[in-house]
Amino acid sequence: MDNHYDRFKENLLQDNHVMSVSQSERSMGEPWPVNMISVVGQTNPESKRIVGNQVGYDYLETMGIKILEGRTFSKEYGSDATNSIIVNRKTVEYLGLSNPVGKQVDYFSINGPRKIIGIVDDFNFLSLHNEISPMCLIMPFVDLDYLYVRFTPGNLAEKITTLKNIWEKTNPGVPIEYRFMNDQLDQLYNNEQRLSSLISGFSGLAIFLACMGLFGLVTFAAEKRRKEIGIRKVLGASVSSIIKLLSADFVKIVLAANVIAWPVAYFALNKWLEDFAYRIHINWWMFAIAGVIALVIALTTVSFLAIKAATANPIKSLRYE
Repeated sequence: MDNHYDRFKENLLQDNHVMSVSQSERSMGEPWPVNMISVVGQTNPESKRIVGNQVGYDYLETMGIKILEGRTFSKEYGSDATNSIIVNRKTVEYLGLSNPVGKQVDYFSINGPRKIIGIVDDFNFLSLHNEISPMCLIMPFVDLDYLYVRFTPGNLAEKITTLKNIWEKTNPGVPIEYRFMNDQLDQLYNNEQRLSSLISGFSGLAIFLACMGLFGLVTFAAEKRRKEIGIRKVLGASVSSIIKLLSADFVKIVLAANVIAWPVAYFALNKWLEDFAYRIHINWWMFAIAGVIALVIALTTVSFLAIKAATANPIKSLRYE
């Protein structure tokens, strides 16, 4: 592929739907190799561990990575191919650099030190389980395995067909393998997606069983208090007061269940979120919303039978007794 890359890229960029094309040694979503880096000119320079990736021209543009200071790799600068390096903000802090653009570092320095030509914004190439680490980018000295193409939005099927046609023209007889970046990143969260499906399924089943049990309890309570309800109605009790009478005890049970469930849920969620370097904060209003939803479901279940019991003919109830 490397022998044909320039021609393939040139042909791709002739299509109006192709915004940018580049290459890299490692893909987003997979670990990058760890190497040592040190600052040239420091007294007793300390070598520190850093992850790095070898990339082609236009990599930052293709991946949508924002450059904060300096510039990206360019064919206008011959030294970029062997003696330039781009780092992220985390690396600047990690190495204790001030005014980092133009500073020199030892990193795979086969042809002498590398000059920092650009600072990029911090980005996470792994899942949110991992904290953003000090990172650097250099031009390649080995064959690159991954090719990236950024298309304009929309009409994806047509663009994939164009990509395949240009590939076949440039690399006849060589099968093309491609995947979408969002699908690749989604795979980083397969466990979370499976867990979400399981929790959703079991939660739905639990709510259904709870509603069935609540329905049975309300039926039993209404039947047991049939005479009391009849007497109250004869004495002038309103429908709303009867519904309140039957619902009050169950509302108390739901509220008590929430008081017990909230600390347990908070502990379980906090424990799960500890696996993420970047996470949301659990706020009280999340539990309040869950409590209101539980109360609405309970009242909806109770109200059906409560209204039926409250609107029944009291004469029949008293005659039955």
